[in-house]
Amino acid sequence: MSVRNCIRDWTSYILKQYWKSTQIIDRLPASRLDTLLSSVFDETIDSNSSSSLPAGYHLVYHNPNSNQLGVDGYDNYQAPVDTRTKDELFRRRMWVRGKIEFLNPILFDTNVECLEQIKSVRHFNTVCFVNIERKFVQKNQTVPLVIEERTLAYSNSMYEKGISLNKALDARETQFTEKVRLSQTENFRYSSLTYNAHKIHYDIDYCKVVEGFPKVLISGPLSITVILTWFSRKFYPNLHVSSIVYKNTQPIYSDEDIQLICFEDIKDEKYSIWIINSVEELLVDASIRTVKSS
Repeated sequence: MSVRNCIRDWTSYILKQYWKSTQIIDRLPASRLDTLLSSVFDETIDSNSSSSLPAGYHLVYHNPNSNQLGVDGYDNYQAPVDTRTKDELFRRRMWVRGKIEFLNPILFDTNVECLEQIKSVRHFNTVCFVNIERKFVQKNQTVPLVIEERTLAYSNSMYEKGISLNKALDARETQFTEKVRLSQTENFRYSSLTYNAHKIHYDIDYCKVVEGFPKVLISGPLSITVILTWFSRKFYPNLHVSSIVYKNTQPIYSDEDIQLICFEDIKDEKYSIWIINSVEELLVDASIRTVKSS
């Protein structure tokens, strides 16, 4: 059977599936994330003073505890497979974009459910895009606390750097900038917190030989958490982040300098955040919407 037909059959099956996990939102994972982010920004970040999870902290909760892994080490329960043999159809996957809506606070010490489903599958040429929705609700309730969408791209091709995505930084007025370096130690700790065994985040030989990357990659969710923390804690503590939309345009490598840039308020309490590398190539393009804290 052709790959396209396999994807068609798998799509018919997977769109009917739902996953649910339940977890007490205890403070230990958040505290460990505080320690990691304090290292990134070289200042104390402490969520203990809050009654709810800061924006982006939900990503270290409700992660699969499963041995159903692909050959790349990543969770495989939502990956395209041949439904007859269960063989993987793709050997490489990347987290390419997503959206998170922060609708209501996720309180510490509450029992929260994460409801997952695949919303769409699109197959273009040699790449398959899988769009996943995750809803967080308090147990036995229906009102969403957080709604997250994430899109993974599956391919069998090794990584090839595309056309440079430099953007004219002098074309827009920046409000804040800061240079940081995400170390391999911080990357490893984040992968441990999220129970993420994807080999691109720790195995340099795998990165070079199998995937075609020159170095180990920073976890996508870590870069989004860094953006949200930088925006909320360092510059706009009086604003509540209501949503973030982001696109990962190029890999972020561990132990390399990157720059966070916040552009002027566009409209309707909307801010544009970029992550660029040392040669000003765009790595992450994010848009944050806010409301004033009550």
